[in-house]
Amino acid sequence: CLPSNRDAAPSINLPYELDGWTGTDLKMSKAVARNYRPLDVKLLLRSYKPENKPPVDCVIQEATNIHQVHDLFACLNYSGGKPRRLGTINIEDRGGSHNANLFEYTFHRRKYLALFSYQSKAGSASYPPNGFLEQMRLAVVGRVPCRLMELTTPVAGDRKEAISRLTQLASKVCAHSL
Repeated sequence: CLPSNRDAAPSINLPYELDGWTGTDLKMSKAVARNYRPLDVKLLLRSYKPENKPPVDCVIQEATNIHQVHDLFACLNYSGGKPRRLGTINIEDRGGSHNANLFEYTFHRRKYLALFSYQSKAGSASYPPNGFLEQMRLAVVGRVPCRLMELTTPVAGDRKEAISRLTQLASKVCAHSL
């Protein structure tokens, strides 16, 4: 749990420098801290920026199991973003690779891309699940320590370049063990 006086992101062991990407912690609002207080979860809120390119904002949670993480996709829906699924992207990770779901949404009249990745000590799963088989896989691999990650970047010009930024950073984060 987060202590009631915590106003900064609790530490997840992830370097601030990731092969040419520089990270800066994002301040946690009181509303976000309140949402996470009852959960047994570590939380990282950080923006990573590659040189001369737009940043990618990270929300990373590490928890004892899937039932302890805050539903990041639900938050995106409730914020009015109305995410539209674009498909899946293959992400290189410490054990090979896994698929992550890619969404596009508009917030304050600006387009963003969001990539969601779920990993656990038992494997990876699609998040949010897109059907019964994916729900079952998430239920199975979600019983052990896990990481749920949302990466978000503005679509500033070239959509393919924005997807490339998300994929590159996701691979760097997913290469770090839980």
